[in-house]
Amino acid sequence: MTKNILAVVAMGLAFGVSESKAQDITVETRFAYESEYVFRGIQLASESFQPTIDLGYDDFYLGLWSNLPIEDGSSNEIDYYGGYSFEATDLITADIGATVYHYPDTAGDNDTLETFVGFAFDTIASPEVYVFYDYDLRTWTLESSVSHSVTVNENSFVELGLSLGYVDAGAPAGLGVSDYYYYGASADWIYRLSDSAQLAIGVRGSGNDEDLGPGGRDANFWGGLSFTAGF
Repeated sequence: MTKNILAVVAMGLAFGVSESKAQDITVETRFAYESEYVFRGIQLASESFQPTIDLGYDDFYLGLWSNLPIEDGSSNEIDYYGGYSFEATDLITADIGATVYHYPDTAGDNDTLETFVGFAFDTIASPEVYVFYDYDLRTWTLESSVSHSVTVNENSFVELGLSLGYVDAGAPAGLGVSDYYYYGASADWIYRLSDSAQLAIGVRGSGNDEDLGPGGRDANFWGGLSFTAGF
């Protein structure tokens, strides 16, 4: 399965590069290693490889993100997403789109479709607010975040981030599904290799208020590194 996904990424990259010459399509790839995979405050896997490819044209974008567990036997995850991001005002960028969460190794039809709308504000701390709705899980998610960059030298900087979210499980009482709050923080040192390529290494922390992680663990601290290249 891992080889198949990497082949898709490689084919997408080759396609994007050839098309970009003729149609001004932007392409960005990212290859990341994370010592844990945590999604909205809940650990879903341990060590994982996370390749990504993004294609952009004007204000539209399409992408594929994958989580490929390395050790613990967790299921692979492939997310397909697309959207439309545009400047609503001089200070506000709006983002509207959808994501399909696909789990190729699990039995049955476990795929879900989630739509989202978000707003990013070009002001102090670069705040963002997003609302998500998963049609299959009937789950609402509200997430807000802030970030700040600190210049180290002409080739590197540190990116700091904080996030806070709330998940409304939307399930009838008695199903054992809880609404919960989650939070996160991150710090990444980023080194520019060129105008279109960079390396990053960082640490993250995340948790939730309902002990929803493996074995009731409600908080995680982990690290990651990545290489990103654009065309």
